[in-house]
Amino acid sequence: MKNQEIDLSQNLTIHNSNVNKEEEIRYFENIGEILKREKINEIDILEIPIEIKAGEIIGLIGEYNINNEENEKCLHLEVIADDNLKRYVENITEEENVPQNLKWARIIDVESKDKISIFENLEVMYDNNIKEDIQINDMYKELFDLVDKDNNGKLEPYEIKQAVINKDIKEVSSKYIVKHSSEWDEKINMVDEIQKIIKKIDNNRFENKEEYIKILEIEKKRIKNLSLFEKCKEIEGFPQSDEVFHINAIGLVKAFKKCKITKEMLIAMGCIQASNDQALLDALNKYCEQYEINTCLRVAHFLAQAAHESGGFTKFEEGIYYQKIAARDQSEYRVYEKELEKLYPKDEDANRNNIYFPNNQKYAVQPELFNLVYANENGNGDVNSGDGYTFRGRGVIQITGRDNYKNYTLMHNSKNPNDIKDFENDETHRDEIKTNMEYAVESACWYWTTQGKTREYRNINTLADLGTTQDVLYAVSLSINGWYIKTSSEYLELSQNQKNIYNYLNSTFNIWMRESEGHSDRTIKFNTIKNYLGL
Repeated sequence: MKNQEIDLSQNLTIHNSNVNKEEEIRYFENIGEILKREKINEIDILEIPIEIKAGEIIGLIGEYNINNEENEKCLHLEVIADDNLKRYVENITEEENVPQNLKWARIIDVESKDKISIFENLEVMYDNNIKEDIQINDMYKELFDLVDKDNNGKLEPYEIKQAVINKDIKEVSSKYIVKHSSEWDEKINMVDEIQKIIKKIDNNRFENKEEYIKILEIEKKRIKNLSLFEKCKEIEGFPQSDEVFHINAIGLVKAFKKCKITKEMLIAMGCIQASNDQALLDALNKYCEQYEINTCLRVAHFLAQAAHESGGFTKFEEGIYYQKIAARDQSEYRVYEKELEKLYPKDEDANRNNIYFPNNQKYAVQPELFNLVYANENGNGDVNSGDGYTFRGRGVIQITGRDNYKNYTLMHNSKNPNDIKDFENDETHRDEIKTNMEYAVESACWYWTTQGKTREYRNINTLADLGTTQDVLYAVSLSINGWYIKTSSEYLELSQNQKNIYNYLNSTFNIWMRESEGHSDRTIKFNTIKNYLGL
């Protein structure tokens, strides 16, 4: 964290906290007493520990200076945990309401050869004379693929240097919780390991080698002075081993951060008309919280998809007016020709087409068309049941099919026992999904958390948690409105770029679909809300 300051003369609360004002002022007074000691580069164990509650500030911005470079305002924050972390995660049930379940994170408990880095041969990073590829543990395959920019299956030193400043890589790595020896243990000192490697390299192969070693010596002494594990081992609850889980502070803060949906967010996506609808904003905040679409990352993905599906939060029912050619262009209507062939013999072509697309009418006949194309799917009956039209799309993310109406009913009633509904069998209740903003929004939240396209990502929150990269956006979009490819000829019709996307998403997310409908608009909306939220 850089270029930020805390003005102690102003309101000290910079977060939602469960701490009252008097306690917060007393906390800062205690911090002030510590700073008066002017102890630098050493451990200062307090005689009376300061209790820190969830949500409190736990560090102050200070000067950072190394190698005589210009001072920067920085906060160095480390979050560590012992093996209790794994037991905590393993024992959490789906029903449990806990402050943090760490589902957003990837927990890695695999030792590397040197116990200090993800690289299996760290010396290659420093010695260009070693003709050997940089090796990385298999657990970091996702990270490897991002760093390997030229896709040659190797990591070159220049790729590692570029990776340090790459935003997508920072996003992925912020979700890693990795167990390894801490640098703040003098017994295993990362700087010492690097120094040993450099000393072995000939001077003519390492520019300014002696100067670099001197810098490492200074850093080694500083780390020795700040070796937490020896000095803090008597403190109750402090990890007794230096091999601890390191939690990325930025990833953790993002996971805890709640995200209220505001008028400004809708405006940022171009939803000007909807931004003035207070009932919409109230429903979005109520049900996004209830269905745990509650971090800025989840909210950004959800709003982008919901805005596209609903025409900027202005349309909450599937359109019923389709011209013949338009119907054929829509993926769900492409099957109507085959369905008609089952109902009518080939020699009755003209007759069967006249039933659904009369020559003297501009639009297809309803409810006949929907009853045909939605027959025998999502719990609907056959073409004569009337289910296709009855259970047509309604809501912000238009839920379709008898099964979806039934399952949404069950979820709504379980979460809202004082507002029992029957969206499946009661026509009045069913139509409220398109006329009442509460149900229009809640049905979308229900769909989002239960109807993902694969078992692993049934709750689309789990996809959204993976970040802001284009790959994740493709996968989220497909989970809302993707097209399955059912034949080899359909695959061959794709452009090479579409084939590349299709193959990648299949292997990465197991989502066997082609690009979603309206993907460019979904991308624009997501990028605008992402940038607005600073993700």
